[in-house]
Amino acid sequence: MIDRLRASDPFADEAQFGQIDLSGCPSFFEAELAEKENKKDPFEPADYSGENKHGLQDFLRGIDSDNDAIESAARMAGADPSVIADHLDRVAQQIGIDFKKAVGKRYVQCDENLVAMVDWLCEKSLHYTPDQDVEENITLLQREGFWSKDNLLSAFYSLWESGTLPVYPSGVWVPMTEQQHEFFVRTAATGNWQQAIIFGLKSALRLRNTSDLVIDVIIADPQYRVLLDQLTMLAFVSSESGFDSRVQEEFNEFASQWAGDRPYTLRMLAEAYQAFQKEKRSVRDNQEPEPQEFEPQDFDRLSDSELESLRVAVLRERAKSR
Repeated sequence: MIDRLRASDPFADEAQFGQIDLSGCPSFFEAELAEKENKKDPFEPADYSGENKHGLQDFLRGIDSDNDAIESAARMAGADPSVIADHLDRVAQQIGIDFKKAVGKRYVQCDENLVAMVDWLCEKSLHYTPDQDVEENITLLQREGFWSKDNLLSAFYSLWESGTLPVYPSGVWVPMTEQQHEFFVRTAATGNWQQAIIFGLKSALRLRNTSDLVIDVIIADPQYRVLLDQLTMLAFVSSESGFDSRVQEEFNEFASQWAGDRPYTLRMLAEAYQAFQKEKRSVRDNQEPEPQEFEPQDFDRLSDSELESLRVAVLRERAKSR
């Protein structure tokens, strides 16, 4: 159509107007044709594949902050790889924002903590840690479906509780690592409980100076009361031979009631443990044994002496009931 219109231009006939110089006159007809060629047909269906991506570019223009629009564009067939990458990056960032909202001020935003959590996720989810940039590992975790808020929370709390988070917020005590805990227990078990507690304070507060003056200031500071009680309890159970770890939680509650508002000491915990054991024995002694039930076939497996003991017990129970 355009070619036929161009051919109908009477001034394009060089046989009739070959001698006329029109170079200085603008051709409004050509300009109109050029405008028609470049003007987008409003009814043209959107095509986001092949070389024709102007529809996608127009669609994205001016809505860079609209995550829903970016996601819709990224999911379209034949979407530009850069748009898909932009969408995935936005998703990864939103997951990070949701994670930081969940943990609050406990998370210190720094490269060291990010790398530690990403490495933990790779090790737990992929069973290896790729030797590549942290951003590339995040992309890998996202592609495999492991980059989520819940997984980041698992990584964070695991690192936090194991004492291996690189950077903790100021003003909090750091849990002991497995190696530090083992050293503490061995030290307290040999009777050096004071040395063990000082080591625990140094590890938890990352102290550079453990002079008597520094330790005295910490002991007198109420904000470290809970920490000192925990370290004193750990020193006691480590040094108490025969302590049953299965009753640890029960004894913790008993000792808390026993101490009241007083700070823990080893002597106080020793007294509390004696009272705790005495109470446990008293409860056990006062418990009536549960009656045994026998099936007829069970009597065939009893010896004569066991049968006689059973007969005597039955007679006694009958006598009590009369």
